[in-house]
Amino acid sequence: MVAFEPSEDSVSDSGVPPAPVLGSSDAPQAAEPAVDAESLAPKATPDGKGRRRLRDRLAGAAVGAVKTYDKVRRSMLEAEEPDASGRWSPEHRRKVLRYVYERDGGRCGVCGAETRIQAAHVERIVPKIFAYFDISKAGKAVQGTRYKSLLHKLDNLQASHTYCNKNKGNTADVTRWRHPTMPPLAVALAEDGSEFRVPSEPVEGH
Repeated sequence: MVAFEPSEDSVSDSGVPPAPVLGSSDAPQAAEPAVDAESLAPKATPDGKGRRRLRDRLAGAAVGAVKTYDKVRRSMLEAEEPDASGRWSPEHRRKVLRYVYERDGGRCGVCGAETRIQAAHVERIVPKIFAYFDISKAGKAVQGTRYKSLLHKLDNLQASHTYCNKNKGNTADVTRWRHPTMPPLAVALAEDGSEFRVPSEPVEGH
């Protein structure tokens, strides 16, 4: 507080000295807000396990989104049935070719080699004549009733070179239906729900 010392000039006519003028340091100070100790504490960062869990959750969510997208895409592609001659419209055929081509990594399903989509064809893995078939002791497909081919479903379709498609033809040799280095696909179903998959024993390669 600044001391007030009256002088002749500071005394009013009434003989009462005026009130002193307070400086900024003399003015009443507003109370400072209370500080939350938690707000000042350093934020905890995820440890190694926490980061791994977060990464795993994000990866799981991404995989789930991809699976959902693929399921919807498959459903839309399989909803359109081919005509009586077994053919789709050119536009739909291109969409089907794009799907199986991308699924198999741009490779011919018959020989396993890379192919350009412009030169690839959509072909049935199980030849059309084996809509219903059995497997003989020699491992060949024969007319029968045990398995029902998936016909026009995507798992029974693959991209192939023109030459490979013609060379394969209607062979009964199931080992030639799909190259052993390709991802296995369920191409037919039995009445009990069991699947017939080719290749049955995929091998590494390409």
